[in-house]
Amino acid sequence: GQANKWIKKMEAGRRINVIKLSDPNFLRTLENAIQFGQPVLLENVGEELDPALNPILLKQTYQKGTSVYMKLGDQIIEYSSKFSFYITTKYRNPHYLPEISTKVTIINFMITYEGLNDQLLGIIVKKERPDLEEEKERLILEGAANQKELFEIEQQILKVLSSDKNILQDEEAINILTASKEKSTEIK
Repeated sequence: GQANKWIKKMEAGRRINVIKLSDPNFLRTLENAIQFGQPVLLENVGEELDPALNPILLKQTYQKGTSVYMKLGDQIIEYSSKFSFYITTKYRNPHYLPEISTKVTIINFMITYEGLNDQLLGIIVKKERPDLEEEKERLILEGAANQKELFEIEQQILKVLSSDKNILQDEEAINILTASKEKSTEIK
Protein backbone atom coordinates (compact mmCIF):
# COMPACT_ATOMS: atom_id res chain seq x y z
CA GLY A 1 0.00 0.00 0.00
CA GLN A 2 0.90 3.59 0.61
CA ALA A 3 3.57 2.81 3.22
CA ASN A 4 5.43 0.46 0.86
CA LYS A 5 5.42 3.09 -1.91
CA TRP A 6 6.66 5.78 0.49
CA ILE A 7 9.48 3.60 1.86
CA LYS A 8 10.59 2.51 -1.62
CA LYS A 9 10.59 6.12 -2.82
CA MET A 10 12.47 7.30 0.27
CA GLU A 11 15.13 4.60 -0.15
CA ALA A 12 15.25 4.80 -3.97
CA GLY A 13 18.90 5.85 -4.00
CA ARG A 14 20.02 2.92 -1.84
CA ARG A 15 19.12 -0.43 -3.49
CA ILE A 16 16.36 -1.53 -1.10
CA ASN A 17 15.85 -5.26 -0.47
CA VAL A 18 12.14 -6.18 -0.44
CA ILE A 19 11.43 -9.48 1.33
CA LYS A 20 8.63 -11.49 2.92
CA LEU A 21 8.83 -13.90 5.87
CA SER A 22 7.85 -16.68 3.44
CA ASP A 23 10.90 -16.08 1.20
CA PRO A 24 13.27 -19.05 1.41
CA ASN A 25 16.35 -16.80 1.67
CA PHE A 26 14.85 -14.14 3.92
CA LEU A 27 17.49 -14.54 6.68
CA ARG A 28 20.35 -14.59 4.18
CA THR A 29 19.06 -11.38 2.56
CA LEU A 30 18.85 -9.77 6.01
CA GLU A 31 22.41 -10.85 6.86
CA ASN A 32 23.79 -9.31 3.66
CA ALA A 33 21.85 -6.08 4.14
CA ILE A 34 23.03 -5.74 7.75
CA GLN A 35 26.62 -6.36 6.74
CA PHE A 36 26.63 -4.02 3.72
CA GLY A 37 24.40 -1.30 5.19
CA GLN A 38 21.45 -1.67 2.85
CA PRO A 39 17.79 -0.95 3.63
CA VAL A 40 15.35 -3.85 3.98
CA LEU A 41 11.57 -3.73 3.63
CA LEU A 42 9.86 -6.76 5.17
CA GLU A 43 6.36 -6.81 3.67
CA ASN A 44 3.03 -8.35 4.67
CA VAL A 45 3.87 -9.45 8.22
CA GLY A 46 1.13 -10.75 10.47
CA GLU A 47 0.44 -9.76 14.04
CA GLU A 48 3.26 -12.01 15.27
CA LEU A 49 6.87 -11.60 14.23
CA ASP A 50 9.49 -14.27 13.72
CA PRO A 51 11.67 -14.45 16.89
CA ALA A 52 14.73 -14.49 14.59
CA LEU A 53 14.08 -10.75 14.08
CA ASN A 54 14.56 -9.92 17.78
CA PRO A 55 18.27 -9.03 17.52
CA ILE A 56 17.40 -6.53 14.78
CA LEU A 57 14.36 -5.08 16.53
CA LEU A 58 16.26 -4.73 19.81
CA LYS A 59 19.42 -3.65 17.96
CA GLN A 60 21.43 -6.20 19.92
CA THR A 61 24.92 -5.35 18.76
CA TYR A 62 28.28 -5.63 20.43
CA GLN A 63 31.66 -4.17 19.71
CA LYS A 64 34.81 -6.19 19.22
CA GLY A 65 37.83 -4.07 18.46
CA THR A 66 36.76 -1.36 16.05
CA SER A 67 33.93 -3.38 14.47
CA VAL A 68 30.32 -3.81 15.56
CA TYR A 69 28.66 -7.23 15.30
CA MET A 70 25.21 -8.79 15.60
CA LYS A 71 24.19 -12.39 16.12
CA LEU A 72 21.36 -13.29 13.77
CA GLY A 73 20.20 -16.88 14.13
CA ASP A 74 23.42 -18.89 14.49
CA GLN A 75 25.46 -16.43 12.40
CA ILE A 76 27.62 -13.62 13.76
CA ILE A 77 27.78 -10.83 11.21
CA GLU A 78 29.39 -7.43 11.03
CA TYR A 79 26.81 -4.69 11.58
CA SER A 80 26.80 -1.57 9.39
CA SER A 81 25.32 1.59 10.92
CA LYS A 82 23.83 2.38 7.48
CA PHE A 83 21.45 -0.61 7.73
CA SER A 84 17.74 0.32 7.92
CA PHE A 85 14.84 -2.01 8.57
CA TYR A 86 11.18 -1.42 7.74
CA ILE A 87 8.21 -3.72 8.35
CA THR A 88 4.79 -3.33 6.77
CA THR A 89 1.52 -5.18 7.16
CA LYS A 90 -1.63 -5.42 5.06
CA TYR A 91 -3.83 -5.23 8.16
CA ARG A 92 -5.87 -2.04 8.35
CA ASN A 93 -5.62 -1.85 12.12
CA PRO A 94 -3.10 -4.38 13.47
CA HIS A 95 -3.07 -5.24 17.16
CA TYR A 96 0.45 -6.07 18.22
CA LEU A 97 1.33 -7.47 21.61
CA PRO A 98 3.11 -5.08 23.98
CA GLU A 99 6.34 -7.10 23.54
CA ILE A 100 6.34 -6.16 19.85
CA SER A 101 5.11 -2.59 20.30
CA THR A 102 8.01 -1.80 22.62
CA LYS A 103 10.55 -3.00 20.04
CA VAL A 104 9.34 -0.96 17.06
CA THR A 105 7.94 2.42 16.09
CA ILE A 106 4.48 1.90 14.62
CA ILE A 107 3.28 4.37 11.99
CA ASN A 108 -0.32 4.13 10.81
CA PHE A 109 -0.53 4.94 7.08
CA MET A 110 -4.27 4.36 6.95
CA ILE A 111 -5.91 7.15 4.97
CA THR A 112 -8.61 9.09 6.78
CA TYR A 113 -11.51 10.68 4.97
CA GLU A 114 -10.05 14.14 5.66
CA GLY A 115 -6.58 13.10 4.46
CA LEU A 116 -7.96 11.62 1.26
CA ASN A 117 -10.08 14.72 0.74
CA ASP A 118 -6.99 16.96 1.11
CA GLN A 119 -4.96 14.82 -1.30
CA LEU A 120 -7.69 14.76 -3.95
CA LEU A 121 -8.32 18.48 -3.58
CA GLY A 122 -4.59 19.11 -4.04
CA ILE A 123 -4.57 17.01 -7.23
CA ILE A 124 -7.60 18.85 -8.64
CA VAL A 125 -6.21 22.28 -7.79
CA LYS A 126 -2.84 21.32 -9.31
CA LYS A 127 -4.61 20.35 -12.57
CA GLU A 128 -7.06 23.25 -12.79
CA ARG A 129 -5.15 26.06 -11.07
CA PRO A 130 -1.43 25.22 -10.92
CA ASP A 131 -0.72 28.81 -9.84
CA LEU A 132 -2.74 28.29 -6.64
CA GLU A 133 -1.02 24.99 -5.89
CA GLU A 134 2.40 26.62 -6.39
CA GLU A 135 1.36 29.46 -4.06
CA LYS A 136 0.22 26.92 -1.45
CA GLU A 137 3.53 25.04 -1.66
CA ARG A 138 5.45 28.33 -1.44
CA LEU A 139 3.47 29.36 1.64
CA ILE A 140 4.08 25.99 3.29
CA LEU A 141 7.83 26.30 2.68
CA GLU A 142 7.78 29.92 3.87
CA GLY A 143 5.93 28.87 7.02
CA ALA A 144 8.51 26.18 7.74
CA ALA A 145 11.35 28.66 7.17
CA ASN A 146 9.64 31.14 9.51
CA GLN A 147 9.27 28.48 12.21
CA LYS A 148 12.96 27.67 11.89
CA GLU A 149 13.87 31.36 12.10
CA LEU A 150 11.67 31.82 15.18
CA PHE A 151 13.40 28.87 16.82
CA GLU A 152 16.82 30.38 16.07
CA ILE A 153 15.66 33.72 17.50
CA GLU A 154 14.46 31.96 20.65
CA GLN A 155 17.87 30.31 20.97
CA GLN A 156 19.60 33.69 20.67
CA ILE A 157 17.29 35.17 23.31
CA LEU A 158 17.98 32.27 25.68
CA LYS A 159 21.71 32.72 25.12
CA VAL A 160 21.42 36.44 25.96
CA LEU A 161 19.30 35.73 29.04
CA SER A 162 21.69 33.08 30.33
CA SER A 163 24.66 35.43 29.95
CA ASP A 164 26.29 36.83 33.09
CA LYS A 165 26.29 40.34 31.62
CA ASN A 166 23.75 42.99 32.58
CA ILE A 167 21.21 42.86 29.76
CA LEU A 168 20.36 46.56 29.97
CA GLN A 169 24.01 47.55 29.52
CA ASP A 170 24.94 44.94 26.92
CA GLU A 171 24.60 46.56 23.47
CA GLU A 172 24.70 43.20 21.66
CA ALA A 173 21.90 41.84 23.88
CA ILE A 174 19.75 44.90 23.24
CA ASN A 175 20.33 44.60 19.48
CA ILE A 176 19.45 40.88 19.51
CA LEU A 177 16.26 41.47 21.52
CA THR A 178 15.20 44.39 19.30
CA ALA A 179 15.90 42.46 16.09
CA SER A 180 14.08 39.39 17.41
CA LYS A 181 11.00 41.44 18.33
CA GLU A 182 10.94 43.03 14.86
CA LYS A 183 11.40 39.67 13.14
CA SER A 184 8.74 38.03 15.31
CA THR A 185 6.27 40.80 14.48
CA GLU A 186 7.15 40.54 10.77
CA ILE A 187 6.60 36.76 10.75
CA LYS A 188 3.28 36.89 12.60
